[in-house]
Amino acid sequence: PPMPPSQIEANKQLLRDMFSHAFDSYIYNAFPASELHPITCKPGEFHLVRLPALTLIDTLDTLIIMRNFTEFARSVERLRFLDLEMKREFNRTFTKSGKGKKREDEVGGLFAVNQDVSLFETTIRVLGGLLSAHQLAEAFMADRVTVEEVWDSYGEILLGNSTRSNYPIATESHTELDREDGLVNADETCRKFDVSDIPSPHKESSFQLPCNETTTHW
Repeated sequence: PPMPPSQIEANKQLLRDMFSHAFDSYIYNAFPASELHPITCKPGEFHLVRLPALTLIDTLDTLIIMRNFTEFARSVERLRFLDLEMKREFNRTFTKSGKGKKREDEVGGLFAVNQDVSLFETTIRVLGGLLSAHQLAEAFMADRVTVEEVWDSYGEILLGNSTRSNYPIATESHTELDREDGLVNADETCRKFDVSDIPSPHKESSFQLPCNETTTHW
């Protein structure tokens, strides 16, 4: 017999709760590491794709499918800023050390990490995640999220349902909602931020929470 509507709704809510718990655990305890170790609740590296924020990239399309449009917009800005900071750090490293030689087209950044990776895993998780997120954003994100839902009054990206974020990534200014593709775009000028302040496997963060005590993004 067909499943009763009440059971269907209960199953849908269970899926939302499971996804929310996993996503919140990663954001609070592991980002921008590539993954979260579920038992120890510590950041880890996915050895087949040694790319920062891998889990967040892989999750972008699911955020839209789950209709969590606000967190999708925030996640896009987290990745945008992380990419910008990695480019700055890349250039600072070559400027200070004077060692090595950059390729003519080498600019650094999140998507220019010099690592050996699994072609299969990178295709399905990075390329697939970005392409599907772009297609879904084009289809469903128009006029969904306001600037105030992404940044707090201090210019920091909001975390969860709080109105004040402890999250360190921030911008000095940001533009209005992009009405063409529905994505909130940060101004290219970001306030000074030390990339070492980003939570990592070697640094405790001020907003770190145990995996079984995460707040919700819904």
